[in-house]
Amino acid sequence: MPPCTSKRLASAVWSTDLFDFSEGLPSDLMVYRRQSDDPNEMPPVMVDLLSSPPRYSEAYPRLSIGDAWRGWRNKNSDALWRNRFAHVVGVAAIDWPSPHEIVVQPHIPALPYVGGTEESVTLQIEYKGSTQSNARPFIVCEGCTKHIDVIVYAEDIWRCKDCLRLRNRSTLIDPVVRISEELCAIERQICHGRPRNMRMARYDELTRRYTALTCDLRGRPQRSAAREYLARIDTEWLPRSSLVALRESRGG
Repeated sequence: MPPCTSKRLASAVWSTDLFDFSEGLPSDLMVYRRQSDDPNEMPPVMVDLLSSPPRYSEAYPRLSIGDAWRGWRNKNSDALWRNRFAHVVGVAAIDWPSPHEIVVQPHIPALPYVGGTEESVTLQIEYKGSTQSNARPFIVCEGCTKHIDVIVYAEDIWRCKDCLRLRNRSTLIDPVVRISEELCAIERQICHGRPRNMRMARYDELTRRYTALTCDLRGRPQRSAAREYLARIDTEWLPRSSLVALRESRGG
């Protein structure tokens, strides 16, 4: 279990000068208006996108308690969220004041389909396992009291995807699209051969996976997802207090 700690959460970290949001966030569903005399004119399809937020969990900021636990043990307890363009769309400090609760202190500016928040939230943690040595943590969802691994921020609350009526993106997109995206992800990693920091076993695993996915396509051309399934936010884990250091390095 994570060690008990009384690490102080620095509220000053989450001022808006941590990252420069002055020009707005380049979001997956950002609206670009046409050049016309009417500044409010927008293509009808863009209006439809804004009026229908994504209904899958991968489009929203989320936290995995398993990743948070491993991150804490490896001294990586600051979370950073990026969209598919690699733009930062939010940050959060994660603290474990006791083994049975974590405190999340986020800074999430408003996105086109989800409101922003800087409100700290305390999440209850329970452990499951046959013995104490292999017990793993789960978050207790406040809405349904289920034990979950991933909690999602949507509709201005932190809940499980079932309470938020969200699905997994992989169940909504075409199988060819899913295979195409995984192939592209592998190509980005090994397109120039094995990276210097990648183990040979990992490189061989990716190579075998790439070959298997190519066979699964059965000669069909690769396809990209429809626009309503393009939005995606991924989580990165940074060294503990790195967000504080970043702010201080900018003269904050």
